[in-house]
Amino acid sequence: MPELITEPSAAGMAVGSLGRFLVFAAIALFLGSAAVWAFRAKEGRSRLGGWLFTLGAAAVAATMGCLIYLLLTKQYQFDYVSGTTENRMPTMYRLSAAWAKQEGSFLLWALMSAVVAMFAAPKTGLYRRWFSVVAGIALSAMLAITAYESPFKLLDFSELTEEQRLFALNDGVGLNPQLENYWMVIHPWVIFIGFGSLLSLFAWATSVAFSKDWDSWVQSFRPFAIFSMTMLGVGLVMGGLWAYETLGWGGFWAWDPVENVSLVPFIACAVLVHALYVRAHRNRWGRPALVLALLPFLWFVFGTYLTRSGALVNVSVHSFAEMNQGAHGVLLGLVVATLAFTGVVWGVIWARGKALADVNSKEAGHRQEGLTIGMSVLYLVGIMAAIGMSLPFFSHLFGFKVPMLGVVEGDSNISAVSEDVYNRVAVFAFIPAMFLMGLTPFLGWTKTSSKRTQQLANAFFLSALLFSLLVFFLLRNGLTDVVVRNEGNVEIQRMSKWLLFVLFASTWVTIFSISANLIRILERVRSGAWGIGAYVTHAGVALLLLGLVVSKAFEKTDRDFVTSVKQASLVIGSSRRYLARLLDAPTAEDVHRIAQHDNRFPFLLQASEGPPKRLEPVLYFSEKHGNWVMRPDIYRTVLYDLYYVIGKPVLEIDTGIQLKPGEEKASNGMLIRYLEPTQQGEPGAVGTRFGARVRVTFSDGEFIEAEPAIEITERGTRQRSAAIASDMVIALDSLDAATKTASFSLLPSEPVYPTQLFYKPLTILVWIGAGMMTVGGFAAMRRKRNPGHPAE
Repeated sequence: MPELITEPSAAGMAVGSLGRFLVFAAIALFLGSAAVWAFRAKEGRSRLGGWLFTLGAAAVAATMGCLIYLLLTKQYQFDYVSGTTENRMPTMYRLSAAWAKQEGSFLLWALMSAVVAMFAAPKTGLYRRWFSVVAGIALSAMLAITAYESPFKLLDFSELTEEQRLFALNDGVGLNPQLENYWMVIHPWVIFIGFGSLLSLFAWATSVAFSKDWDSWVQSFRPFAIFSMTMLGVGLVMGGLWAYETLGWGGFWAWDPVENVSLVPFIACAVLVHALYVRAHRNRWGRPALVLALLPFLWFVFGTYLTRSGALVNVSVHSFAEMNQGAHGVLLGLVVATLAFTGVVWGVIWARGKALADVNSKEAGHRQEGLTIGMSVLYLVGIMAAIGMSLPFFSHLFGFKVPMLGVVEGDSNISAVSEDVYNRVAVFAFIPAMFLMGLTPFLGWTKTSSKRTQQLANAFFLSALLFSLLVFFLLRNGLTDVVVRNEGNVEIQRMSKWLLFVLFASTWVTIFSISANLIRILERVRSGAWGIGAYVTHAGVALLLLGLVVSKAFEKTDRDFVTSVKQASLVIGSSRRYLARLLDAPTAEDVHRIAQHDNRFPFLLQASEGPPKRLEPVLYFSEKHGNWVMRPDIYRTVLYDLYYVIGKPVLEIDTGIQLKPGEEKASNGMLIRYLEPTQQGEPGAVGTRFGARVRVTFSDGEFIEAEPAIEITERGTRQRSAAIASDMVIALDSLDAATKTASFSLLPSEPVYPTQLFYKPLTILVWIGAGMMTVGGFAAMRRKRNPGHPAE
């Protein structure tokens, strides 16, 4: 047995102190850089400002290094380390704990913001002065939050019991079990690079507004805007894949408020990129493009306040707990300051609007009109998501609710937009947006050539062909049917015609968008012009959305219960039946298995045709966190996924059935009548049983008499349940000697596990689309950095 650690490591304490010092050092360096840039009188001071900024970024990186050192070396004397790691954790999860909680994620935001700004600053050219001022002040505010919400705080031993104090330095609580996934190592820092880049966009746009040159910023700014959009998009997709593989509800996206906090800035960046495209090639949209460059950071700071302040703690599965009051005040101040500063800059832009007027602009035409409509529709989706993520906060703050939109589970006084409402509203923007994403690349700036018209006709023909194949696949597999269980009977019904029309329209426009952009890709490759990044991105986004729509809208699912002897019978659509047999369930002798980390339940899933498939979903009880952990197992094929989940065991059917002799009560389709109390042995003696004789009458008129009892043993009392059916027992919970009132419970004869099977068609398209979107985004960014290439 390893020796107990009773004193904290001196090296760990020193590193913790260094981490705290570096936070304040970074604040001072960024403020110093901002001051030098703001009040510089000589060119030499701008060099000093640059060095101070770089040193500030290095200090933030060193701070993160200190935190990682504490995590890897098991310095459990620190509250953050104790709350996110434990001895059994592998190194990859111990490393990822650096951004697992509120304090670490704020530090990660500051780090990525500082690093991106450090690399962006030299590219800003004559706009660098005010870029550095704005970025330095904003980074100081982020780090001020980290100073309050510090990951270097020591454990408060006064809040621990004597036993906890003894072992506090030897092991920690560990990560939330749902975070122990390989995506935890990848996803957060990827999407936080995107979040961090938004500060650079904001500071750059601000510096342009305060400068005298409002023309030369677009060429160097565009690659960074594309970079932000790409990183946010990749991060969003990673989050969806993580949810799909971990949470067990069978989906990638649920319009959760925290998901929307990432979606809204992504949409804002996508609209900005297209506005910059028009500005670069037609010399139009000068003022709108600059205003649009300010908004992604504003949206994200506001969303960060909603999710990090505890405002959504009862609404979102991703939301953080309430903040330290000092940190809360700084974050709220950052939101207000960003909003106010955005208003000031907006006013400057419009007041000095002549400089950004469309001077020497080229004639607007079909393509610009298509882009204008498409961008407007896309931003409507973002605004809808922003309203949805904000509604619970304002509903709670001002005390109003909108029941038709949905309410927070557990608190009916707070409104929250339900997933169904989101989907019903979003479809009205989704269909025209996807159609325009396929149509607009064929439109000319002034007029559309006959060649483009022919290509557009080819796109319509190809999409009609592919859509027909998809409909054939859906119909052949019964995926347009609805399975309804009614008192044990299975009925197959058709989807409503209106719903089918909306779903088919949504799938066709995505297929049309894919087809159209693939035709443009082939044309560019054949001509040797290349420059296909934008088209690959569009095709990837459309393919990803097609996978999301089809896998969600046409998924089939069924639920049933399983025991060690009873198989689950699962009906998937009109053409598939599955039997799920549990191969190895914990018995009374090895029930401790249910508390083992990552405990898997092996199932054999037998379809009506074909060989059986072995699936092993995860189910265990986390004693440290006091909750059940469930993870699906997924059988993947090219055409579909089988997604299987097991739920926490049902250990009780009905409890608290109180009866006096002669009384009866209905429960679970049975009638329970308490006949009389019984006693075997002397009161107080070991082996004495106090029982209650009952008669249980079933719905068919059959009945059975049973006598559950409570036995006195050397170790106390023990329940002796009595079987009343092959899968059910009745237990005596208590017996009042004076009134003879008995309390009964109905229990399964062995643990019963609920299971759910999802049939998810064409989920592979989500993966392929995500890859194409990523490659296309980086290809477009790289091309924009080289002005020698012809424009896309």
